[in-house]
Amino acid sequence: NFFSSAGFSLANGTLFTDPVTLGKALNKARRLVQVGVRAPKAMEEYRELLELGITNSNVRMGDLKNLMKDAKIFESGNVATDSVLKPMMNALGKVGENAVRGARKTAQVMQDAYVAEDDFWKITNFYIENERLAAAYAKKGIKKSAEAIKQEAADVVRNTIPNYAYVGEFVRGMRATPFGNFMSWPSEVYRT
Repeated sequence: NFFSSAGFSLANGTLFTDPVTLGKALNKARRLVQVGVRAPKAMEEYRELLELGITNSNVRMGDLKNLMKDAKIFESGNVATDSVLKPMMNALGKVGENAVRGARKTAQVMQDAYVAEDDFWKITNFYIENERLAAAYAKKGIKKSAEAIKQEAADVVRNTIPNYAYVGEFVRGMRATPFGNFMSWPSEVYRT
């Protein structure tokens, strides 16, 4: 995931930008994608990126979450609600409860790390695109607010790096077919 997103950054020209700007963007992304607790300022910035639709929109993670939902994995406080596993987990009692908590915690850490890989490059691309647009408008003497430039930069990133929010209903519906697992990624590669 980290390398495929890096490939999109390479294709978008992000990695060929001014080395100082690239370094600042990479550092900012590194600071914002911390798995677990973020500093209050970093959390505020991450929340803004979330509102702009840049972060937490991983295509493959969206497919995985929906597949887990379809299979009823981690639903209703159980690792699986399958009629065979539910009684077995109940019979295990406290040991089972600890195992479920441990499985949930491990799954959450892995999910956070997986999303962070994708977010790292989206944040990097956003900050570089924001700098590019601000410089281009200034060079042409066009006055745009910082907010308008942020919105435009966010739109560029959402449309040039795979984004689960843009996967169509047909592709999402194909998940239910035997050959439809993880179709969102190739459809987004094609779209972008």
